[in-house]
Parts: sequence; structure tokens; C-alpha cells
Amino acid sequence: MSEMKIAVLQMNVTEDPNENIEKATKLTEHLEGYTILLPELFTTGFRYPLIRSLEQNHHDIVDKLPSSNRYMGSVVRNNGDERFNSFFIKDSKGTRFPYDKKHLFPLMDEDKNFAPGNRKGIVNLDGIKCGTSICFDLRYPDRDHFCEAPQIIFAAAQWPAVRKKHLRALVSARAVENQCWFVLCNAAGNIGGALFGGGSIILTPWGETAVDAHDTEDALLTFDADLDSVTEVRKTIPIDRKP
Repeated sequence: MSEMKIAVLQMNVTEDPNENIEKATKLTEHLEGYTILLPELFTTGFRYPLIRSLEQNHHDIVDKLPSSNRYMGSVVRNNGDERFNSFFIKDSKGTRFPYDKKHLFPLMDEDKNFAPGNRKGIVNLDGIKCGTSICFDLRYPDRDHFCEAPQIIFAAAQWPAVRKKHLRALVSARAVENQCWFVLCNAAGNIGGALFGGGSIILTPWGETAVDAHDTEDALLTFDADLDSVTEVRKTIPIDRKP
């Protein structure tokens, strides 16, 4: 049986990037060999004065995360004159940024402070095809994910508590339409004056809940995802995935 050991660290994001790195490290240091998903912009939140004051190479801060696990999430990444909300993967092979958030959230002025990305965000992790997504992207069915048919999709988010029901409906839909494991990590608690709803979750390829963090501010989920179940679901209900 093919498996991936997955962890989700739902956390409140402080205004100190190094403090957030230290928190993520402390809360996961007992794990080994896991793929750990962190929230969207887990070092800063949407604190734009802080974001504008960051050094050009702020994204390198994720290199401080331990090497005993694979970490992923999103972080501010500057590239020349442009600033991106970038999905990162940090593991034994180094750090890479395979995806920049495409759909920027206007209600939080994201479109005024970040540039939109244009990459597919499909990555291979130890022979496992994975998709990546960031928060507001969830409101847009992803044709690349559908056609590429990843076995797992990872989504980092800072989704407000007031629209938490929308979040649950959307992640369930994304799991069912792609017939794959869906892993969501949302921030929780008051961050920069906005209340974020938690509700981080791992969903099966049938769209059923495997494990759920509810609204706890700092919560760690772990689960061993059976990747063979993806093949079984896709054989049970065949779907044409041609572009």
C-alpha cells in the first residue's frame, strides 16, 4: 500500500516572522518523515506595513524550518519589482516555489499588494503527483488540477471565520471533482484585526472527512493517506479528464 504521512499545523500568525518559524518548529519537532502543511503567509499574515518592510529575500526564512520533515505553505516572495504570495516546499532536496497565487483576494487588498501568478503548481513529491493551491483559488475550479489528476492537493489559507461555511463546501467540492486527497491548512484566531476560522481538514477522495481541526488556534493534525484509494475511486466513477 502506498501512503503519505501528512500533518497540518493550524496556527495563529503573529507579527514576528521569526516567532512564527519558531512556533511551527516547536509544534512539529516531535514528528519525523511527515509532509507538513502550514497556513497561507504563515510568517506575516496580511499585515501590509510589515510585508512592505521585509527584506528582498524574506522567502529564504523558510530554510530555518527543520530538515526532519517536508514543510509547505505560502510565504511572501519578492522577485525583482514584483511581490508574490508563493507556495513553498522545503525538504531534503532544498527549497522551491512551484506556484504563485493566481486569484488575489480584493476584499483584503491582495490585488494591490501582490502580483498574480501564472504557473500550474503541479509537483512531484517522491513519485506522488501533487497539486498546490492558496486560499481564494478555492473559489475557482482548477482546470490544471482536473486534467493533471494529482493524487493529493494541498491548499494553504487565511480564510475569514465569517465565511467558514463557504470554505467547507468548497474544499469538499474540490476533493470530489478531482477524486483525490485534499489537505487544507487554515489560519485561526485574530490576525491583524481579522478573525480567521480554522477548520483545517484532510478529506478523502470521496470528499469525506478523515480528520478535522475545528477552530482551535494552534492545532496539529496527522494522518496517513492511502494513495491506492485514489485509483480505486477513479475506477469506480471514471471521469474524462482530457483538456
